[in-house]
Amino acid sequence: LRASSMAYNMQKYEDALKYYTRLNQIASVENKQTAKLGILRCAYNLKDYNKTIEVSSDIINASTDDEMITEARYDRFKSYQAQSKIDSALEDMVALSADTRNIYGAEAKYELANYYYSKNQLDKAEAEVFSYIEKGTPHQHYLAKSFILLADVYIQKERYFEAKQYLLSLKDNYVADDKIISDAIASRLELINKKESETVSNQ
Repeated sequence: LRASSMAYNMQKYEDALKYYTRLNQIASVENKQTAKLGILRCAYNLKDYNKTIEVSSDIINASTDDEMITEARYDRFKSYQAQSKIDSALEDMVALSADTRNIYGAEAKYELANYYYSKNQLDKAEAEVFSYIEKGTPHQHYLAKSFILLADVYIQKERYFEAKQYLLSLKDNYVADDKIISDAIASRLELINKKESETVSNQ
């Protein structure tokens, strides 16, 4: 138990994985939980996504610890995403997005809306963003990304005025020093201005 913890804290994930695996074989019920969580974290940090999915599924099916299940769901969702198997992550995104107070749910709620957008299910994507706005979250980066996604939805629907209003509101109210968000706002506003100019020219 001590060896696995020390190796993990030193970011020697391959060594830690061996220790946690051995611990899982010999441990009491309480330490088995620790071992499984350790195996999960090591596999995820090593980008062993197949192992992560396997261990996550075991934890989700067997554990009664809500926090542990949440972490397992997040790691499984991110592993499916890394493997471009986002359809397989839908169950975990839906489950995680129920609680946007934690970072796992905050990201999952955005990714769920983005999933629907990627499937061209624009009404579902729009509804998911409005649900996010209603729920709120302390993790403003993902809420801001959701506003940008909402603008993308309206651009696809050629509702340029609404898209612009959401972007301008976000630009005025989002105070974090976040280049990803500021660049995304600027690029969308530029696109909308271009689309609006084309509409005027065609008239």
